[in-house]
Amino acid sequence: MKKELKKELKKLKEKLEKYIQKNKTEKVKKYELKIKQLEKELKQLKKEKKETEPTESKETPLSDDKRIENGKAVPPPIEPTRENLHLFTTTFDGHPLQSLAPLSVTKLAYQSGITLLLFYAYVEPEWTPEEHQEALKWAEETGKQYEMTGRLRIAREGFNGTMTGPSNQVRLFCQAMREWKPKIFAQTDFKLTDDLPKGQAFPALKVFPVTEIVNYGLAEKQPSLKNGGVHLNAIEYHKKMEEPNTVIIDVRNTYEAVIGRFNPPPGGAEYIDPKMRVSTEFPEWVDKMKPNLEGKQIMMFCTGGIRCERASALLREKGLDNIYQMQGGIHRYLEHFNEDGGHWIGKNYTFDKRFAHGAKRSEITSNCLSCDKPWDKYRGNKRCPGCRVPLLICDDCQAQNKEKETVCHLCKEQDIKPQLSNREKKLHDKQAVKLKPECGVCSEVFKSRNALFKHLQETGHQNRKAKKK
Repeated sequence: MKKELKKELKKLKEKLEKYIQKNKTEKVKKYELKIKQLEKELKQLKKEKKETEPTESKETPLSDDKRIENGKAVPPPIEPTRENLHLFTTTFDGHPLQSLAPLSVTKLAYQSGITLLLFYAYVEPEWTPEEHQEALKWAEETGKQYEMTGRLRIAREGFNGTMTGPSNQVRLFCQAMREWKPKIFAQTDFKLTDDLPKGQAFPALKVFPVTEIVNYGLAEKQPSLKNGGVHLNAIEYHKKMEEPNTVIIDVRNTYEAVIGRFNPPPGGAEYIDPKMRVSTEFPEWVDKMKPNLEGKQIMMFCTGGIRCERASALLREKGLDNIYQMQGGIHRYLEHFNEDGGHWIGKNYTFDKRFAHGAKRSEITSNCLSCDKPWDKYRGNKRCPGCRVPLLICDDCQAQNKEKETVCHLCKEQDIKPQLSNREKKLHDKQAVKLKPECGVCSEVFKSRNALFKHLQETGHQNRKAKKK
């Protein structure tokens, strides 16, 4: 009886797996119910058997592949494979780590939701042009195989990905990368965010070649990553912020820093925003600020860690020492200090469909640029009419089209006035040269060309040249 139930349970679980992969919700629920009923029956049989048999010794081995702990049979530790990768998560440095308990059938079904994947991996020495093309082809084919969507920037210096996909498929995609190029991806920190709504998934996969995976404008003279800063985990970085004679440089753009940043404790590190619109401005800022940074501990941070890699190497190349960067960036810091945010205040700007995220008890630290009410959401793809960076403007002000007369924080500081976009300029130019229905003799203006022609016939005014207005 017990063997028959186990066989039936195994078949049901296999069918359930298929329906989970096909996202057939009704079938999944039906089979989950059947599995629960069978598990109850098996549990009852086991209980009855236990009551009639003596308890085995704790030290008595059950079999070659099982052991007894506290009177219960415990399977050996599971090794990660492509087939069971959904049972694993990743540690701080990206190594596989077995979950505290295998996922239940219900949890496995839930894991078929959307997962966000953030990762990067540098290659030194750089790939040859042929290897670069091979990487582009492999990523395109493998990404489609595992139903991945999002953006994957691939340069000869490595990968930079912001991607989404079905939870289990994302994990298999990560494992596929480690198997494809183990020397490159074995230590990669794959940052996974599970259980996202379907609306936050990217619509399609875009794999495209780039010169740099972070554009610092250093393609011809890139500093080696071997000379980069010391990587600190979230706890180490948190403590380092409390030390004196220390600066903490925000390597992000100012529009990102506006809605959230680190706020070191009094007597600790000094926060510095380089006031950048794009990363290509960073090398020039370093040259300008180098005298102010000498002799100090230099901490750096960004969203996920990638921008600090080349930036810290650049500082070292310029002759600066005692440089520290946060492994995994703000993403990993907020995973650890997810309740109160630690020394972090506000939200972390993201380049995915979450737009921003913060600690559970985070507060709004920024304001709408038009009406000054508390606001921290970049919505509607609104751009600064002065420099075209994202514009922080609330829904009410957007409804009143106030973004056309509102500039970003840096443009306000630098007294840069709103400028028309190329599209608006073209529209304005067309309107400026548009011929008005106006008589060229008496200058009378008409609603239509037909009305002008009728006027010319009646008055005999033969100068039909319409004036520009």
